[in-house]
Amino acid sequence: VDTLRLATNTLLWERDGIVLRIEADISRDEAARIAVSWEPTAG
Repeated sequence: VDTLRLATNTLLWERDGIVLRIEADISRDEAARIAVSWEPTAG
């Protein structure tokens, strides 16, 4: 099934071979701060 979904305020980035996505009602600067601070958890 093909689905179309429009999203706003979305940031995608790649770190250590993992693609991450933030979709939230936050500013670009806030999303960038989250992206920079993200660290994977062990486990």
